[in-house]
Amino acid sequence: VTAGIFRVLGFAVTQNGTTILNVDTLTVSTANSVALTHANTVTDLGAVTTNGDFSLTNNQTLNVLAAINSGTAGTVTLTTTAGSLDIAAAGDITAGGVVSLTGFTGINTAGNVTTTADNVIYNSATTLTGNVAVSTGAGSGNITFSDTLDGGFKLGLTAGTGSVAFNG
Repeated sequence: VTAGIFRVLGFAVTQNGTTILNVDTLTVSTANSVALTHANTVTDLGAVTTNGDFSLTNNQTLNVLAAINSGTAGTVTLTTTAGSLDIAAAGDITAGGVVSLTGFTGINTAGNVTTTADNVIYNSATTLTGNVAVSTGAGSGNITFSDTLDGGFKLGLTAGTGSVAFNG
């Protein structure tokens, strides 16, 4: 699918076969799960609202420009297999499940992440490009930075009864 702007509205979406999204901007609004796990080439990720899991694998730098909300039980997985994962201050992530972020050449973030007692995992070298707050709420969710963490901004971490790990 090639387009300037691609919107997913109201449907559960799972990428099948060799279908690849090649779009400038992707916006999602559905009460279902969305799994876009092929080598997509999405430039900008707009607002995402689901009431289920949201997963996007991208084969170039991905700019998260607006909020992602996966509802009360949905996970959020963002992966770039080339380029970086760049999350703007307006790209806050709210999830009812685990949040897993991976950037092939790193993660640049100014976006907050909030879960409801679920893990938040930064799988790649992470650079703060603005003040960031990460919260797993009052429950048992853990916050993990699996690689280096850098940047001259404030980082607020709330892990409730969970733990915080810096493994880089």
